[in-house]
Amino acid sequence: MNAAIALTFPPGPATRALMERLVAAIRMGRPRRGEVVADIVAFLASEQASHVTGRLVPAEGGAIL
Repeated sequence: MNAAIALTFPPGPATRALMERLVAAIRMGRPRRGEVVADIVAFLASEQASHVTGRLVPAEGGAIL
């Protein structure tokens, strides 16, 4: 398999003001959760994604549309 997941905002501690600014930039209106990234990984590792090759899957909630 040739696929990758792009995490646009690094996980880690942040001030409340910074988190509010980051979340305001995300069209989904909430920060990324680890479960969402795990779901993407599970899909890419499944037979359902057998024809997904050479793709970068952004996990950014619409922040860079």
